Amino acid sequence: MEGSVQTHSLVHGPDKLLSGPRTGLHSTEYSATPLPSALLKIYPLVARFTRNGTLNNYYMYYGGSNFGRTSSSSFVTTRYYDEAPLDEYGLRREPKFGHLRDLHRALKLSKKPLLRGTPKVERISQDLEITTYEKPSENLCVAFLTNNDTREAKTIHFRGKDYYLPSKSVSILPDCKTVVYNTAAIVAQHSSRNFVVSQQAKFSKWEMFKETIPTINDLTDRTPAPKELYSFTKDVSDYAWYSTSIKIDARDLPMRPDVRPGIHIASLGHALLAFVNGERRI
Repeated sequence: MEGSVQTHSLVHGPDKLLSGPRTGLHSTEYSATPLPSALLKIYPLVARFTRNGTLNNYYMYYGGSNFGRTSSSSFVTTRYYDEAPLDEYGLRREPKFGHLRDLHRALKLSKKPLLRGTPKVERISQDLEITTYEKPSENLCVAFLTNNDTREAKTIHFRGKDYYLPSKSVSILPDCKTVVYNTAAIVAQHSSRNFVVSQQAKFSKWEMFKETIPTINDLTDRTPAPKELYSFTKDVSDYAWYSTSIKIDARDLPMRPDVRPGIHIASLGHALLAFVNGERRI
């Protein structure tokens, strides 16, 4: 899967490792005006490679889910809230997935000059900047044309040609001639999603049945503490009966007759039955 890019610097001095940039929706973090979700985080990611960046490791590329099972909190489905490029079903979330894929391809096309070339940074103005990695003896060259203006598009002159740069964007030229990628120009496929009830779900029916509640003498597995549910049932059942017995004598009860003992159970949505001296109380 084209999920991450690694380009290791051999001669560029101190490496800069970018670990854990989010692929999520933060509409105002890098722009004065809201941007489409596919553009968010792309600009600073590419900007790292213009400054001796050597590795990018996404915080989350696949927004996986356990669908409510084995989650850290009871009855919580861990759907990734920031809309990762691959959703919890493994489906592509376009155009974000495609825009990142195109970026990876552009960087791969540039890997030889990035690895072997000598970096050079030229500031044209306060907002315009040209970064090149070049090795003339091997005819290797990649250029990054940067427009840092958050509001206005700019035109930059580079090696005899004019290049249009949208606001707050970087263009990648793997041969220092042809633009193959711009962080603000989305050419990836756009898609929309519709959620409908499946035909199979229309025929689903609820069933109810009575189950004999076991006593503590009927239970065969005895442990000093309750076992974790999913490992205990091997994920073949959503519930199990837990039973415990506590022996209390007169010394354990309050000395004052007006103070009555109580039972407190920490539970979230579980069924519970309590018996005192053989009589059901809860």
